[in-house]
Amino acid sequence: MPGGSKVVCIVGPGRSGTSLLAKTLHCAGVDLGADASLARPRPHNLAGDWEHQGFVAFNEKILRRLSCNVNIPPDPRLVASWLSDPSFDSLKDEARKFIDEEFAGSALWGWKSPMTTLVLPFWQSILPQMRYILALRNPVDMVASHGKMNGYPPRRSYAIFFSYVFAALLHTEGAPRLITFYEDLLDNFDDEFCAIREFLQIDPSACSIEKVRDAVRRDLRHQHTTVDEMLLSSEVPPLLKSLYTLLYASVQMRKRGSRESMVLQEKVLSLVPALLFQEGQAKEPRLARIWRRAVRSAPARIRNTEYFYALNRLIEVLSQVGAAQLGRQTIERIVGLVDRARQSALSS
Repeated sequence: MPGGSKVVCIVGPGRSGTSLLAKTLHCAGVDLGADASLARPRPHNLAGDWEHQGFVAFNEKILRRLSCNVNIPPDPRLVASWLSDPSFDSLKDEARKFIDEEFAGSALWGWKSPMTTLVLPFWQSILPQMRYILALRNPVDMVASHGKMNGYPPRRSYAIFFSYVFAALLHTEGAPRLITFYEDLLDNFDDEFCAIREFLQIDPSACSIEKVRDAVRRDLRHQHTTVDEMLLSSEVPPLLKSLYTLLYASVQMRKRGSRESMVLQEKVLSLVPALLFQEGQAKEPRLARIWRRAVRSAPARIRNTEYFYALNRLIEVLSQVGAAQLGRQTIERIVGLVDRARQSALSS
């Protein structure tokens, strides 16, 4: 295996900006493999997929052995145990040889293939020290794009989106990971790129924002649904609304930049499995009451800020899940963060 190199893996569902993110990393100096190995532009992705065909081939083999495919994902709760079976040992040896041949001498390399999300434990057994960037997009837009490419009805596409996001969160828990939204890459590129560059520890002097920004095409976005429109949509499953809202709020926490915000982001993300598998439990109004008391005096100009908006949505979701999932200390930290944000805004 390439010794001393840093490895970044892009995970997330297809049609959610994984290609845009991969191109961004390529322009920033991340080695994605030889040009001849990368998928060429296709009608559904005119800017190129930026997928190394070697990784695609391995992922397809793995999924076939599991009797699954890109649109029939394996159960993310079971796939790790399945992939630890000795019958996969020879394929893991082949994958190690492939990586040695492709990325020997690369100080920073990585790859993008949405299928990797589904079989990540296979690659983690070979590359245990990876970093991860999870690419996300408003599910309404992802489903519209997915349906246009595959002809799938929205219900099936939403189920696929859900499976990929859950697998990505479950398999990367406890590892260095960064969540980025397709919309932010297009609308707030400079800030998102700085976060990516810092996350991957890329020297700013070796990679200017201007150089990378100019390589990103913004004219290929055909849908743009707001978070509120997604929440109001009758087509989006309620559970997926909750999941997306949690992730959206967690990214707003990350943007705060403080250590406390980062710790809280990981705490929120750790709640996701419980949220997904405890649907229908009794409502817990205590968190909602705490929230209302904390923000009652906030003026409209504070309540309308993006950070405040995200936390408000977060609290609405978690009040349906149960405050017991969080614990009193974390609830108080949420309220404290919001209160400090409110005080800061009032004094500005």
